[in-house]
Amino acid sequence: MTPIAAGLLLLWYFKREQSSWRKLSVKPRYLLYASIIIACPLWLSYVGLLYRGEFGANAFAEAMSLTGFWQHIQGSVFTDLGQLHSLAGAVAIGPGVLSGDTFYGALSWPLSSVLAIPGRSAGVFIIEELVGFGKNQERWGVNASLIGDAYLNFGLAGVAVATLVWGVLLKMLYLKFRDGNLHGAIYCVALLSAVQAFWVSIEVWPQALTTVSFTVFLIWFGNTLLRVRRVPTR
Repeated sequence: MTPIAAGLLLLWYFKREQSSWRKLSVKPRYLLYASIIIACPLWLSYVGLLYRGEFGANAFAEAMSLTGFWQHIQGSVFTDLGQLHSLAGAVAIGPGVLSGDTFYGALSWPLSSVLAIPGRSAGVFIIEELVGFGKNQERWGVNASLIGDAYLNFGLAGVAVATLVWGVLLKMLYLKFRDGNLHGAIYCVALLSAVQAFWVSIEVWPQALTTVSFTVFLIWFGNTLLRVRRVPTR
């Protein structure tokens, strides 16, 4: 969903730029758009939950149930849409217990896949410590968020440093984009990946790096081999 959302964001930006950034006014249709934008990720999350559960390929048909979808929304307010449960779990466990393993394992990817670099999922660790896993039970976790990751790995000081670095890097990307030194598609993908990392976990770094790298390759491929050029408007 990240590349699709990035593409839609880029199209919106170009459309607003072409219209000279006219002032936005709240209209009834915008409320409808907002409802659809919110409902689509929730529904896809519901489909994924059913697919990973007992329904498999029948998840799409089962997800058409409005009753089941509404029950999912009621529960997702505390799970998919909010991190208070995972942050409460992190506080209950204590600060700095993972000694940075979550960050070392995620940020060193793909080296961590071939070298003995320590790595530990904070979300899985929270469930393992507070709930536990049964015999032969599949391991699962919660979205610890960047704040939860930093707290479990480095304590309160780590929360301040991690969020500060995250904000500085995001601001640098924005300034490069505004100055025309960063391609709009790369910025949109990087922006949404950064938001996902803050909301979900630093563990999305391999996914973000893969997506951004693929975007850079596609732009290079179009500009060099395919010689894709923007047609100037009169």
